[in-house]
Formats: sequence, C-alpha cells, structure tokens
Amino acid sequence: EKFRSWWSWLILSLAVGSQVGGFAIMTPQIFLNHRLKSVEHLPWRALTFQAVNTFIDDIFTLFIRMPEIHKYSAFRDDIIFIICCAQRWMYRNNSSSNKKPLAEDDDHSDPPLFTREKDE
Repeated sequence: EKFRSWWSWLILSLAVGSQVGGFAIMTPQIFLNHRLKSVEHLPWRALTFQAVNTFIDDIFTLFIRMPEIHKYSAFRDDIIFIICCAQRWMYRNNSSSNKKPLAEDDDHSDPPLFTREKDE
C-alpha cells in the first residue's frame, strides 16, 4: 500500500498502535479470571452496559464508511466480551467452592498470583 506522504503513514501507524494498545489493556482481566477460576469479582451490571455499547458500535461500524483498520478495532471489544461470557459460563459453579471455613483456609492456602524470584 502506498501512502501519499510520511504524514499519512505516521497517522495510520499511530492509529494502529493505539488500537493494539487498547486490546492489550483489556486482556489482563481475562488472565486474572483464568488464574482465579472465578468471575465473582466482576461488575456484571457494568459489563452489561458495555455489551449494549459494543452492540451499538458494531451496528454503526457496519453502516458507516470508514477504513478497515478502524472496523477491526470496533470488533476487539466483542472478542473480549465473548471470552468474558465464556469464562462466566465455565466458572459459574465456583461460587460455592471458593467459600471455605476458616479452619480449612489455614491449612490450604492458595499460591500467590505473582511470585518474585530472588537472585542468589
């Protein structure tokens, strides 16, 4: 693809970089859900609002003329939302298994989410 000037290349490169960054910002929640094997901590009312907003964005993306790269960025929210819904379905029965008596928690502690290796 040829660009009219270096300025148009720069603008497109910055747009692609911001869209990739936006996708990268949304993915840690998916890894956290997978690590905890739970979705109890998610605000489902806010996610429902986000789903409606994403649906409206998708409708406008289909009907308004825009560059293809911007259309792809509109669908990144859909990917994350579908994965969150799949995690909600997979981890739906874990709410009762996470609530253990205090005596059991002392003997069986969960490993930390992040571990720091010591240099020796």
